[in-house]
Amino acid sequence: MEWHNIIIAAVFQLMFATLVILTTALESNANKPDLHPLISLARKDNTTVKFIRVAWISNPPYTYLPSNDSTINEVFHGLIQDTLMRYIMVECGVLYAHPVIYHFKMFQVHREETLIDMMRKNEVDLACPVLEQQHSRKYGEFLFFKVSDYPGTDFIRDDFETNAFAVVVQSIQKSWPLLAITLNLTAIAGIIMWILDTYWNKDEFPRKFIQGSWQGFWWSFVSVTTVGYGDKVPKSIPARLFSTLWILIGMIFMTIFSAHITSSLTALSLDLEPTSLAGVKVAVLGNGTEYQHALEQNAHPKVYEKIDEIIKAVKTKEVEGIFLDRYSASYHHSRGELESLISLKSLDLSREIGVLFSEDNRELARCLEFYRPNIMMLTQTVTSSYKLMEQKRTRKVNLFDTSSSFLSVFMYITLGILTGLLMTGTLWQILRNNCKTEINKNIISVEPVKEWKLRRSEAIQEDLETAKRMLSQIQKHFEKLEAEVLRI
Repeated sequence: MEWHNIIIAAVFQLMFATLVILTTALESNANKPDLHPLISLARKDNTTVKFIRVAWISNPPYTYLPSNDSTINEVFHGLIQDTLMRYIMVECGVLYAHPVIYHFKMFQVHREETLIDMMRKNEVDLACPVLEQQHSRKYGEFLFFKVSDYPGTDFIRDDFETNAFAVVVQSIQKSWPLLAITLNLTAIAGIIMWILDTYWNKDEFPRKFIQGSWQGFWWSFVSVTTVGYGDKVPKSIPARLFSTLWILIGMIFMTIFSAHITSSLTALSLDLEPTSLAGVKVAVLGNGTEYQHALEQNAHPKVYEKIDEIIKAVKTKEVEGIFLDRYSASYHHSRGELESLISLKSLDLSREIGVLFSEDNRELARCLEFYRPNIMMLTQTVTSSYKLMEQKRTRKVNLFDTSSSFLSVFMYITLGILTGLLMTGTLWQILRNNCKTEINKNIISVEPVKEWKLRRSEAIQEDLETAKRMLSQIQKHFEKLEAEVLRI
């Protein structure tokens, strides 16, 4: 099927190029003797020669210059040439009931405004490509011929690896007002608790304001986080009623805060496509359909002239993504220009791609209307060969998945801390045991000395007691002798 489409496109391009060469020869030899059989045939059969001035914008794959940058009359290639020009030059040209040889004069411009301005000034007869709404024509003063439906707009951005930890941090940062309000209310609740309970419970909520309010803040904080250590218990009835109310309020606030973080992680793990592009800075080529589509999505479009500039803007984070026609994205992707980019979302837009004709070319437009079914079938054949850029989702990253870089780093950090604590504790225990051993040795070595001293002291004490008894006996003996001497 693909080779069939390529052959058809090649045949159409060859026919178009041949007719352009023939009509160019006709223009250059109009006032000369017959130099080509086609010119002779035109003069013999009263064939009309008509010049069509074409203004066009480079918008691949609809219209673009060939890769060799040929500037011969600036003949464009693309979908419009492959489908429409063949019918203009052949079926509505030399084979028409009133044969016409069309000669095209090409004018390449860079903006749609210039294109329409040239049409309004009657400087050109045909303008392409133009995108119009089906039931509300923007350029109703001209004849519009539809070539194809608008395929939709791709939202394209850089293929970066999603960082789960960064999403969590960003979610916390976005939730700072709720966190700040919770802390403020916690401090207020602590002061209220101190006021309500300090008279009956001065041990846990001291009478001094600084100490008492700080203890109240600690109580309100552990209560609002539903931890409830129980180290401080309100005793008065008003304080207990207030604590009940505060715990309920704390449950609500902490649930909201936790839900916000959880929703961010859930959206990341499910890898949802962006539901809204409001406020997103996007790059667009020119200020045409993609520009209007970005405005409809409440995005902030920034206009660039070349696809290279757009890709650079995405790489340097100047914009967050690209709004690009799906067929155009297919064209640039096939040329390797969007290799590192991914299509995240395809946006539908009701538009029709076609060509504007001036009123002077109404008969040509009427002829093309006759061949519309054939042209639509040919368009479908050509566009089916486009390899559309597949919509690719960003890599799924779960904060608690083994493939998560954050989880791996956090696991190794905690493992390192645990290992360090175990080694430190083991070393401390060894040193402590060694110290105990040395102390025990000292105690053991000191004990014999103490025992000897004790025994020596006891022995000396016994000797002293013995000496006292002996001295007492000697004294008694002398007293007896003295008494006997006195009697003599």
